[in-house]
Amino acid sequence: MKNIVVSALATLTLLGLSTSARAQSTQQADSWNLSRIMMTNDLNGAVNPTPTVFPETGVWSFMQLPSIPSIPANNTAFTLLPSYTVNCLGSVATPPTFDCWQPVSSPSSLPLIGVSAIATVNLFNITSSVDLIQGMTMLHPSPSHAAVVAWTSPAQQNVRILGRVADVDNACGDGVYWAVMRDLTPAVGSPVTGVVPYSTTLNSATTFVAANVPVLAGTRVYFVIQAGNPNAGSLPDHYCDSTTLDVLITKL
Repeated sequence: MKNIVVSALATLTLLGLSTSARAQSTQQADSWNLSRIMMTNDLNGAVNPTPTVFPETGVWSFMQLPSIPSIPANNTAFTLLPSYTVNCLGSVATPPTFDCWQPVSSPSSLPLIGVSAIATVNLFNITSSVDLIQGMTMLHPSPSHAAVVAWTSPAQQNVRILGRVADVDNACGDGVYWAVMRDLTPAVGSPVTGVVPYSTTLNSATTFVAANVPVLAGTRVYFVIQAGNPNAGSLPDHYCDSTTLDVLITKL
């Protein structure tokens, strides 16, 4: 058994908080941070998509996507995770403060996207022990579906995206397969294009930057975490695929 302490992407959260603090309540926000909205949303009853409460004028959604080794043809492939569950992992989480979105309310229901908004939590099972710090978003894919966090732009603008993906459970598994994508238009059925290409992260962390991304009002940017590598030819290994994600999006 290996114990992994998951460190937050502190620079993202601090930058997001300091930038938003400069925005006045009468102005559009100029930065959007995933950890910040996950904590706020979780402590206020959890809504999917999140409400547009300043400074988070861009809506965040918690979704799933059938696991494929390429970008989907259009945005109808992404669907919302319907069930919000308090202490969704049951006895696996200590203290019992890890809440999540998942297909159904069950500790075995995957994919899931969750957070412990009030305390650092230890996630423990037979093979793994992961310490997840307060406020850090964790995603876990299933063999057939990716876990997806999506951000919806509130306006036509160009943005910079800074993020960090970490495969935080090295007790087993073959890593996670992840990418960043975006809608071309806000319409249902819009084509989807790549922002950061698919990459595998195994027992490590990867920081990524997309320096200048054009978005329209209502278009989504998708942060996709899949199990293993779908190119392997069979259902990928989803064991030990607990993955943390933090994202800071800044208006240029």
